[in-house]
Amino acid sequence: AVKELPIQFLAEPEDVIVSKNSQFTWNCSASAINHVTIQWRKIGVLDAFTDDTERRIFVTHNGALHFNKVRTDKDEGIYYCLAKDQYGSIRSKSAKLQVSRMSKEFDAVPSGNVTLYRGGQLHLSCKIKAVPPAQIWWLRNKKNLSETEDKRIIIDRLTGYLLIKNMKLRDSGRYRCVAIHQNRKKFSPDISVSVHKLDKTALPTILYSPHNLTAFANDYLVLTVAANMPVYVQWSFSNIAGHQKQPPINYRPIPLEGQNQHYIKNIRTDHNAPPQILCYIRHFTFKLRMVGTIEIINLTSIVRPVGGVLSYECKVTGQPKPKISWLHNGNPVHYNYQSSRHQISRHTSSDNSNGEVISFRMNQIEDNDKGYYQIGAVNEAGSSFSMPFVLTVEEHPVPNPPRNLRSVKVTAYAVTLAWDAPISNLNPKIYYTIDFWPIEDPSFIYSKTTTRSEESVIIDQDLKPWREYTFVIKAWNFRTASRPSNKLIVKTAEDVPTAPPRTVKLMLISRSFIIKWERVDPLYENGQIINYVIDCKEISTGKKKMYYAPSYSKNYKITDVLPDSVYLVKIAAATSVGIGPYSTPLQIKTTSEYIRNKSSTEYDISISGIYKTANESGYGPSADRIISTTLGNVSISAPNKIQKLDTNVIESKSLTIAWHRPIVADTITLTRYLLSYRPITWNSNSNLTMINVEKDANSTKISNLNPYTSYEICISYFVYSKYSGELSSQPTKFITVRTKQDIPESPPIINIVKELSPGIVSITWNAPKLANGIITMYKIRYRSQNDIDWKTETTKKNRITLKDITPKKFFEFIIAAATTVGMGPSNAIKIILNETDTSSFNSSETYPVPTVSSKTVATKMVFQEPLTLVGIICAGICGVILLAVAILYTIRRYNINTQVKEISTKGNVETNEKQKKVTTMSSEKCQEQKSSLKSTDNLQSINCGSLVKETQYKEGKRSDENETMTALKRKESMNDINITVHQNNLSS
Repeated sequence: AVKELPIQFLAEPEDVIVSKNSQFTWNCSASAINHVTIQWRKIGVLDAFTDDTERRIFVTHNGALHFNKVRTDKDEGIYYCLAKDQYGSIRSKSAKLQVSRMSKEFDAVPSGNVTLYRGGQLHLSCKIKAVPPAQIWWLRNKKNLSETEDKRIIIDRLTGYLLIKNMKLRDSGRYRCVAIHQNRKKFSPDISVSVHKLDKTALPTILYSPHNLTAFANDYLVLTVAANMPVYVQWSFSNIAGHQKQPPINYRPIPLEGQNQHYIKNIRTDHNAPPQILCYIRHFTFKLRMVGTIEIINLTSIVRPVGGVLSYECKVTGQPKPKISWLHNGNPVHYNYQSSRHQISRHTSSDNSNGEVISFRMNQIEDNDKGYYQIGAVNEAGSSFSMPFVLTVEEHPVPNPPRNLRSVKVTAYAVTLAWDAPISNLNPKIYYTIDFWPIEDPSFIYSKTTTRSEESVIIDQDLKPWREYTFVIKAWNFRTASRPSNKLIVKTAEDVPTAPPRTVKLMLISRSFIIKWERVDPLYENGQIINYVIDCKEISTGKKKMYYAPSYSKNYKITDVLPDSVYLVKIAAATSVGIGPYSTPLQIKTTSEYIRNKSSTEYDISISGIYKTANESGYGPSADRIISTTLGNVSISAPNKIQKLDTNVIESKSLTIAWHRPIVADTITLTRYLLSYRPITWNSNSNLTMINVEKDANSTKISNLNPYTSYEICISYFVYSKYSGELSSQPTKFITVRTKQDIPESPPIINIVKELSPGIVSITWNAPKLANGIITMYKIRYRSQNDIDWKTETTKKNRITLKDITPKKFFEFIIAAATTVGMGPSNAIKIILNETDTSSFNSSETYPVPTVSSKTVATKMVFQEPLTLVGIICAGICGVILLAVAILYTIRRYNINTQVKEISTKGNVETNEKQKKVTTMSSEKCQEQKSSLKSTDNLQSINCGSLVKETQYKEGKRSDENETMTALKRKESMNDINITVHQNNLSS
């Protein structure tokens, strides 16, 4: 006899909602007599955690599932855990993991303006998708609406529904909803709600009223009418409850809540015609008659005994695929658990339509299972429910369950079961039903019914090799089934694999080659793989050789081959039963040359991880590496190059490069990455720029690039070994990436400004030297010096002719270039246009125009004069001034010299006359002195000539001083006269 194992869960996963990129741990534990191993599964994903190479998700030593960084796209789903001991495993209940988030936009918001009348009601709805659901608040004129402050207000925080009854004039204003999700808020657009006084001439708006309704027989029906202002309602019915026509109900006013309801109990009809509803609505002089029909549905009644089985099917169609729920008296029924009596399965419809057939099964019916049942389908578009039916449970004697369920014979595709009959059968005419399901997926339940009262049966359908199944059996009398027997877990026998190994590859090594492969898909192994069989055939001779590799290996080296020969190689997996199908043959040709040194020894290293599932265990994909040793030292071959290089972010002046970290052996260490890049120019020999990147990085950013420039980028990496030092991998293939466009960094270069005719100017220019992209447009602004507003023209060419220019003294022009990103700096110029002289218009005279630096124009607009024109004007003005000054100076000098000559001539005449007088007087004095000295004793000789000369000198000096003073006074008076005349000439 097989006894139930005393294993049970102590903690099972529960539904959770976690934040994005956060850490989370899911607990799962079980108790048993022997050691228990906890394993985790995600529905719809095979080997969800064994493929996680980053160790982002892993199972801890105590059986908990830990997430280092929760991701929305990978981690959301339904999980469960398995508790396994030496006898088998049990499954926990499923739990749902969701990542907290909120949509960027509202799904439904009120739109347009709303006009109501006093006494009416306001209905507004606001919806947004969020996990967990966001709370919706409503604002009126930027203030919160509260149900506690105003009993007329009803707000559903989850659905976002707002109802205000008995609207008043003060309820007018701007309404908007706000969605609050954790620490985030999102506001909807405003709408205007206007409440007016009740107007007898205004026509009411019927918000909702009964039209075509559906009701179940003997059920009750609620009829509702609502309007935007107070109205009176009258009801009348026909073909209901056996009456041809019921008298109308008196007019009733709609209360302040804004709606009127009428109840019909125990609704039914005795006529073929459907029941009708007549609704009369009156508002002062306004009258409205509305007609609706009622479809009465008679429910299906199903009778089952206690302990019996209920099966029900319905078809569901929906896009996207709807979620299915089973309702009992309006409440959801939990199904598809191992201990649940309720099971739901879904499969594609056989009539080639897009729908699915939903099958519901309930085992071991109990007395409290009676009531109404429905199947509901829900997706993003809405929800729908099947026609309900009524289950009536009858009580009958229940037989005892069968005993001692056991397996007599087990093969790969069949199991023979035997059992003992129930004790004290009330009715000897009984039969049995056997239910079984695979342990890894209890939702798929298969059944087989015996046609006679035998205590054995062969299950030869729906079984697969090397799988564990759970079997239970029940005894039936003519109406009722017993409780299930004890559970029996049986593992089917092995069979040959039904699929070959996957990803088979050949690699040439010297005068030999290596075959590599991955394990057979676990669904098709059909047993424990004991070895791999390799079939090697030489094409020219037709000779075959068989090689056998152990089950844990993932590669095999074949050395006894002929040089310069072609071989066909295929591989198959083998169990204890036999060899499975071979893979597709691969062809390889050997060589006659040695690729490696003869003195070296080659080793093939394979690393593989062990995997375990609920039913089998084995080895996962392996990573292989070939190393060679020589006498006295060990040399490691150069590492493999990085397979792929990606560009994550491309900007105008930077690039972000990403790659996958290469897998290196444990004996060597990754030291650094070397990123190389260069611009693609006409000169193909441009130098490479190299950047060293840290070993732990898998991406880097290249800055200071030129906009709209193509670059060649490659990457390699370095490893270090104590045997060979630092080794470099081969660089990846160059990838070509072009940076994005940017605004021009320099302005257009103005070449020629030409006056073609009066009022017409032609301007030509060159593109900016630093365009940073494709120039899509040139923008020209111009105005005269006396104008305030600018005139604007655009062109895609590098020239333009302006025809609306009137001749004035100065004209200002500003030219800027634009790419798809935006407008760049501008270049400015001032030119002089002729006013009267039109002879120069036909000339081809050009004016060289200097450019303005981009930095200066970008910060401040500068109008720069043409240097040559300014120089000519300044030189002319300065020449005129200097000429006038020279003429005035010459005239003044001539006048002064003439006056001085006249004065000096008069002075000479007077001087000569004075000298004569002095000479005469001196001679007379000298004679007197001689005569007086003669009478004295001391006679001396007196020189009268020297005395005369001395006297003449003194008198001449005195006269010169007087003449000089007179001449200076006259000169000052002449200077005053000349200066005055000069100033008058200038002013004139």
